[in-house]
Amino acid sequence: MAWEIVHQESSKSGSSNWLLDPNGDVYQTLKNDKGLGGIRSLRIHLPTTGKKKLIPGIFAEMSRLQFLEISVENSDDLFDQVYALAKELQFLETELRFLCWLNYPLKSLPENFCTDKLVILKLQYGRMEKLWDGLKNLVNLKELDLMHSKKLKKLPDLSQATNLEELVLLGCSMLTSMDSSIFSLPKLESIDLSGCKSLTLLTSNSQFCNFSYLNLDFCKNLREFSLISQNMKELRLGFTKVKVLPSSFECHSKLKSLHLTRSDIEMLPSSFNNLTQLQHLDINNCNKLQTIPELPPSLKTLEVSKCKSLQNLRNLPSSLKTLNAIECKSLKTVSFPSTADEQLTENKKRVLFWNCRNLDESSAEAIGLNAEINLMELANQPLPTPSQEHQFYNDYEYNYHSYQGIYVYPGSSVPAWFKHTEANGDIIIDLSSASPFELFGFIFCFVLNKFHDTDIIGRLEFNITISDVDDVDEGKMGSVKIYIDCYSDWSIAPYHVCVMFDQRCSSTLNNIARKQKRFKINVSVGARIEFYDNYHELPQEVLKGFGVSPISISAYNIQQIEL
Repeated sequence: MAWEIVHQESSKSGSSNWLLDPNGDVYQTLKNDKGLGGIRSLRIHLPTTGKKKLIPGIFAEMSRLQFLEISVENSDDLFDQVYALAKELQFLETELRFLCWLNYPLKSLPENFCTDKLVILKLQYGRMEKLWDGLKNLVNLKELDLMHSKKLKKLPDLSQATNLEELVLLGCSMLTSMDSSIFSLPKLESIDLSGCKSLTLLTSNSQFCNFSYLNLDFCKNLREFSLISQNMKELRLGFTKVKVLPSSFECHSKLKSLHLTRSDIEMLPSSFNNLTQLQHLDINNCNKLQTIPELPPSLKTLEVSKCKSLQNLRNLPSSLKTLNAIECKSLKTVSFPSTADEQLTENKKRVLFWNCRNLDESSAEAIGLNAEINLMELANQPLPTPSQEHQFYNDYEYNYHSYQGIYVYPGSSVPAWFKHTEANGDIIIDLSSASPFELFGFIFCFVLNKFHDTDIIGRLEFNITISDVDDVDEGKMGSVKIYIDCYSDWSIAPYHVCVMFDQRCSSTLNNIARKQKRFKINVSVGARIEFYDNYHELPQEVLKGFGVSPISISAYNIQQIEL
């Protein structure tokens, strides 16, 4: 952005823009140029092969320089040149708007470095221990990015940065504290402190914080967090030692996304359901969390995988679309909305209870009923393709989640509502009694036996083969695959019921059903190694059984009446 602005302004005034390479002709041209005062933007690249010395006093006559970008390869061979160049910053006049310096070499910026008109300051991977001492005029500063400046120990007084919008301190691993006044800067919207592993607490006495994004992921020693911003939309506290959220956490009335992955969180506030705009909650791997309070009615995604102490999931909101509860080994009870009105407003597409071995029977039945309700609705109203150009599912290989509704939960048999079931053979589909113009959505169920992570990395592939049952030679009419994610860091325990609606598969079968009312379906299961084309079939005993249920509009309407 800054380059475009400066370039436009310079073009109007006839001023110069330069890319300075010490090994190129531009270097010599600039060295002999008498019009240095007209230069407004300058980019300097110092590769490890550069052997020429930089021009002494290169910035002294650039009184109109507004844009300065310096890229330095991290090499000791260049230290003397880079050190000398950094010292030249003290001669810069007050017009500088943009300074970007990769691998800045000094412990701080020069004492008399002028910041009066500075809008963007980027010193990524710098060696600074501090930026400067004392108070500077920062009224124009909008972005401060000190990413991966691993020696930075403290920030200067930023109270004058009243227009600061973005603060990036990602990976500043020696930063031990943050002045609380920073969080109350009136226009500050985004703060990234991820990887600041020396931070232990973040607090503010101000009630007027305005930031909307705060990232504290991988602040591994952060124990106390009590910041409140009424404009907060996304908060990330993953991989921290925070045990509790502040009692006033419900004041985050605009919060949409909360990430607590692998934190030490022990409980969520009882008023959690007051976060009426929260859509995404990630508490994966929170091993100390035993219970979850009533969740907001706005929640769409709930991630609770590997919460080893979690015992129940009650009163799940009807707004949920995705629920991942993989390997919750202590989980016993799960309850979904119970009234017909609530069930009819549901729109779940992805519910996974892989390896939740302690789920009680009534919970498994509740999950199965919820699968029937939601997947029948999907089958009756197929998922729209993402765009017209993908109407033939050309993007299915990498975008199959968009075409699916899937439930996985412990169980050893195909649910009773499936019309066609088979242990390990073929299923014959007979739709001869259906109207010639009847449209169907086909829901599949696969019952899976155990297999280990040594068997599969990446995904399962169910190969659906369709044959003509009335043909003596049983000629093949078509085939289609259904993909399901698997995970490389755990084994699948026996047994799991996998119920799913796949739009591409259903479309293929529906096209066949229009021409042939009786056909045979065979299923085999294989594995795809992630990121590779390696494919191998799994032993037949992995697939304990499967079922198919063609869902017609009339069948769906009957289900709605029964509810």
